[in-house]
Amino acid sequence: MANALAGTGVMFPFFAPLLGWLGVFITGSDTSANALFGKLQSTTASSIGVDPVVTVGANVSGGVVGKMISPQSIAVAAGAGGLIGRESELFRFTVKHSFIMLLFISLLVLAQAYVFTWLIPEYTASAGEQAHAASGGSAGYLYLGIVAAVVLVIALLVASTRKHR
Repeated sequence: MANALAGTGVMFPFFAPLLGWLGVFITGSDTSANALFGKLQSTTASSIGVDPVVTVGANVSGGVVGKMISPQSIAVAAGAGGLIGRESELFRFTVKHSFIMLLFISLLVLAQAYVFTWLIPEYTASAGEQAHAASGGSAGYLYLGIVAAVVLVIALLVASTRKHR
C-alpha cells in the first residue's frame, strides 16, 4: 500500500492528512488512526524522500480534523447539545468546516515537506546517546521518579489544607 501511495509522488504530503482524516472518521479515534496509518505514512514518506515526521504529523493533524465529523463525535455532540434526532443536520454543518480545515492542513503539509523543510530539526544520535539508550536509559526512570514525588507532595499538601478548613 505504501508503494501505491508513493506513486502519488511529490503530491503525497498533500494527501497524507487525508489518511488520518479517514482513519478517525472510520474508527472515531485519533490514536487508532495513528496506529493504523502511522507506519504506512512513515514508509511512504521515506520512499519519496520526505521527512517521515512531516507525514506522520500530517496523519495526526488530519485525524483531529476528522474527529469533528466522526459518527461517534456527532452522536455525543447531539446528546450533549440537546440535538438528539438532528444528527444529520449537525453533520452537514460540521462537514463543511472539516473539508476547509483539511484543505488548509494539506496545503500546509505540502509546503512544510518541500519549502519549509527547516521547521523539522535533523536528529542524529551521538555515540554516547546510543550507548546510554542501549544501557536502558536509567535517567528517564530517575526523572519519572522525581516527577512522581513532586506530584505526591503537592497532593499531600492539598489534602492537608482541606483537612484544616
